[in-house]
Amino acid sequence: RKGLPATGHCGRFLLQNLLGAGGVCEVHAALDLRRVEWSDAAPQVAVKRLLPELADNYQAQLALAQEFCILRHLAHPGVVRVFDLHREPFGLCYSMELLRGRHMGENTAEAVPDARAAATATLFFGTLAFLHAKGIAHGDIKPSNLFLEPGGRPVLIDFNVAAAILNQDCAVPVQGLRHSLRIPAHNILYSSPERLEGGPPSPEDDVFAACCT
Repeated sequence: RKGLPATGHCGRFLLQNLLGAGGVCEVHAALDLRRVEWSDAAPQVAVKRLLPELADNYQAQLALAQEFCILRHLAHPGVVRVFDLHREPFGLCYSMELLRGRHMGENTAEAVPDARAAATATLFFGTLAFLHAKGIAHGDIKPSNLFLEPGGRPVLIDFNVAAAILNQDCAVPVQGLRHSLRIPAHNILYSSPERLEGGPPSPEDDVFAACCT
């Protein structure tokens, strides 16, 4: 029950173990009580919410809502699938598929055959091509934002700095979303020189970071 309000009322979701946290949000495995009520065979989801100290921050709420609005238009096997945006007792959040496997950034003793590594890379770059064709740049590609499921599916996560590519028609409706809410994310090991200098996300930066990854 980590993260639940003192009243014990958990709204729709029963938050369980913490899966990851950043400077603005954290992600929990969660039990969707509505799914439980209707005897859904897969009642577990992942819930991304604002950090408790930012739960009432209006700018942070808009940024989280913008991330959800971008993701809900990106139906692709290589992009984490989102379900809905929610207002819970602990604050604004959105629900998404609960991925099984590991982050590519995790240390592992597993030896990966060259053929499988090449196949994974091909799928990953195919996902990037899909994003860019939709007019979206991820902006923060690195091993910890690439999830590898047991069957070998690479899934791109954490779109909190994703942005519409402003120099082309965007296939994802972003009208009304505020580009000023973009949160700086610069990982020196994977970001392009342009991103490290404060430039906006672009397809070229994504490809640079993907190659480093």
